[in-house]
Formats: sequence, C-alpha cells, structure tokens
Amino acid sequence: MRGAWVLALLAVGCAEVERGVGVFPERDAVGFDGGLISDGGRGDASMATAELEDPVGTWAVFIEDRKCLSAVGAKVENIIWSWFRVEVVDARAPDDTGVRVLRQTGELCTQELSPLIGGLRTIVPDAVVNALDVQPWGAFLQGSAAGSGYLTSEWLDLWGAEGVSPGEPVPSEVDDPRVIDLDGDGNPGVSFVVGNAAGGEACRVFVVQRTKYEMTGVVVDSSRIEGAVDSVIEQNVLDSTSPLCGGSNEYVVSPSPSRFVMIRVDGKGGGLDLDLNDDGTVDCAEIAEGQQILMGGGMVQRVDPDNEVCRQ
Repeated sequence: MRGAWVLALLAVGCAEVERGVGVFPERDAVGFDGGLISDGGRGDASMATAELEDPVGTWAVFIEDRKCLSAVGAKVENIIWSWFRVEVVDARAPDDTGVRVLRQTGELCTQELSPLIGGLRTIVPDAVVNALDVQPWGAFLQGSAAGSGYLTSEWLDLWGAEGVSPGEPVPSEVDDPRVIDLDGDGNPGVSFVVGNAAGGEACRVFVVQRTKYEMTGVVVDSSRIEGAVDSVIEQNVLDSTSPLCGGSNEYVVSPSPSRFVMIRVDGKGGGLDLDLNDDGTVDCAEIAEGQQILMGGGMVQRVDPDNEVCRQ
C-alpha cells in the first residue's frame, strides 16, 4: 500500500514524499482539541456534521510553526504564524481501503513572526507574499468520519531563488545566478524588515529562504481538519542594511509541537462562509480579513513563545 500511495501522489503532480508516507495518526495521538465555537454569525461552525463527505472547495489553513534560534546571544523560541488559502480541486473516489487522493493548491495569504530579544521582530512585507506562486499540495484522506487521517505530501516554499532542486542547498551568495529579486524592490532575494520595539525599522535583510512542510492530522468534522506540522527552514542572508541583521538564522525545531488547523471557509458542509463581498469566491484578502472572525470566535487560537523550552 505504501508504494501505491506514493505513485498516486506523483500522478497528481505532487512533490516526492520523503517521510510519513502511508502513516495515518490515531485521533488521540494528535493531541489537539477539536472543539468548535460559533464564529458569531458568519456561518455557524456548529452546523458542521460529523462526516466530511465532500472535501472539494475552499479552506483556510492556519500553521503555527515553532522554532528555536539564537538571537543576540540567547536562545529563544520564534513562532511563525501563517495563513494559507487551500483549494481542494479534486477528490478521487475512495479505493477499496477507503483512502482518497486529494488534488489541492495552496497559497500564502499572511505570515507573522513573534518578537525576539529586545522587541526586535522580523516582518514579512505584503510585497513578498503577493509575489509567491500558488503551490500544488497533494494529500490523502483516509475516510470521511471524524478521526479519519489526513496526510499531505512534502511541499516547498522557495523565496528569492529559482532553479534550486529539493536536494540542493539554497544559494548563499548575491552573485549566484539562481538568486532573483522576487518582490521586485531592486534587492536580491526577498526583503524582510526588522522592526524594533518602538514600531520603527531597525534594518532590512535580503534573504533566500526555503521551507519544507508536511502535515499529518485528522478529520474533526465536515468543516475542520487539524494536526501536526513537520517543517524545515533553510535561510541564507545575502545582504543587509546593517550589521545587526547580517547573520543568517539557523532554525531548529522547538520541543513544543507545531500544528495546523484547516477550516472550511466556503460555507459548504455547514462550515464558515468567508465570502465577505458575496462574489462567489473566497480569496486571500478575505482570509486575511477573516482571521479576526476565526480567532475572535475561538475557532483558532495562538500560543505565546516559551523561550525556556529552547534553553533546556
């Protein structure tokens, strides 16, 4: 069965799976609370049913990625909060074991990083997010009932470079021909702003970054899937406007778990409807605006960084 699942993912144009293929989690092993709370009027999530019979449609995916890194000589936990728009384009009929292959696309809508020592914070400008391509996400769905497994293939976000194969290191020099000005600001790679505690700009840093993701979770109901995220971040600083920003960050997996929550936002399956302008589609702008609905209603909650877990 393992080989059949790999072939199925490759057949729908997904990246090769290196880890976790064919392993679906038990509901209790994921360790996240699946309770839903009403969003306050924009499609009551409590109307969701126990069965995810038809996953095709638009979903918002929240990823809370917890990493450890060294900042100003101290180890800290840095949390990356990302919102993606995921379109489940096609769901193949279940095979004789009940497994369905999902063909999906994903695009980053917003990304925010927690503050570091002294209030310094890396800011990902909208120009970077808007320059990113839509990515293919392949996935398996083990069944339709609550507790059924959900597993993605490994997928990549490459920022500031092109023509880099998954097994190659990302470029580290400005004159590497694979480096591109992705956000079109005249600087190599992508430009991050490092903000200070007063809300001003401390410096800018120009980087190439690649993030590899895999998600393993379970169906909660017809409008929610949740579980664990496995990610690897590779980042090289090409240049900066200040020596303060000159060093590349080495991200190490935090002892605390990273997680994802995948919420239906097209109103199907009794779920939330984030079509705020009533044009029949839910785009990234509506998902970005809808964060307040999702978090304010308690459907998605963020944790605070815990530096001590990175110092043990």
